[in-house]
Amino acid sequence: MPEEKQYQPRKVEPNEGQTEKSDKELSTDSTKETQSTRPPSGVTEPTIIDNQSHSTLSETTPEAENNQATNFDPSERTMEAAPRESHSMSWSGLTEIAFSRIKPECFDGWIITTPLIVFGSLMTAIFLMFVAIEPTPRWLLLFGALISVIGTDGVIRQKWPRPFIHGQNTADSTPYLFLPALATITTPMLIEHNIRGYLVIPVTLLAGCAFTFMIAALISSVRVTAPVYPLARLISIAAVYLSAFALFSFSYVLDIDLAASVAVVGIVTVMLGIEVYREGQIEPIETIQFSVVTGLILGEARWAMHFIPIDGYLAGLALLLIFFLVTGLFHAHLTRQLNKIVAMEYSGLAGLGILLVLITSRVGFG
Repeated sequence: MPEEKQYQPRKVEPNEGQTEKSDKELSTDSTKETQSTRPPSGVTEPTIIDNQSHSTLSETTPEAENNQATNFDPSERTMEAAPRESHSMSWSGLTEIAFSRIKPECFDGWIITTPLIVFGSLMTAIFLMFVAIEPTPRWLLLFGALISVIGTDGVIRQKWPRPFIHGQNTADSTPYLFLPALATITTPMLIEHNIRGYLVIPVTLLAGCAFTFMIAALISSVRVTAPVYPLARLISIAAVYLSAFALFSFSYVLDIDLAASVAVVGIVTVMLGIEVYREGQIEPIETIQFSVVTGLILGEARWAMHFIPIDGYLAGLALLLIFFLVTGLFHAHLTRQLNKIVAMEYSGLAGLGILLVLITSRVGFG
């Protein structure tokens, strides 16, 4: 009898171990482990397997698996991956970017590559050909615009191959191409109509350097996490306003008829609006819609200003102020920063500028 009492607990121990094991299996069902790897006796082995499985799950997160599958560096996020909160384009927002957000380290992230230098030199040569050859070949502007589109696309894809070529969600470089094309058209024409004598060549060389610097800003603005991003966006927006002023003014200076002027102003505004609105987590169709609405508003403004006694560069400046007002309000709405203060800033600046333009035209400088 004593032997049976000592032997009986030995039969119960495996049963108790099995009940403990079943309880642990119920608590670790989320890990979905196979029972074949577990030995029939012993309770500590499943605990070791659980720890290993949890460590494996913590090391291979879905984001890490996605990055390994696409070979994409999370630090190289493009505009499409940016948060919707963005830099405000209001007067206080621009002042904040210019004086507080631009720090010394912002100048360390500029992207200057050999293809960019070659591309900039080629565009400078096209500018020189346009201003130096007499009679001026007008087709050279269209040829230069085509070269600028192809060159900008190639430079961007060469610098950022993973988000634009090899990524799972391949980014589109089209929004980056409108500003270089329009800048190629406006820069030589501005020099031709306003610069004379021996200053033409030095000014054209400076314009080529400025164009190259603008392309560098576009390339640097692809990576939204870079310290140089606020300064790069500020430079690209300044180039948008300069190109808009030149093209709006040429609709008066070149004596184009009203219908063609309205069409040109509307199309140019749509193209420049895409550059302004390509910020934050905004859908491409939403960017196009706001750009088209902006183009319609500026086209109507160009038609209405035909009946106002104002002409030349002052008229172009008035259209630029309207463009500043519309794009600023839309951009603040898209980035969820539109409020009464921002609306009053835009309206006040645009209204004061248009009033000064009208007064100046009445004095006789139009």
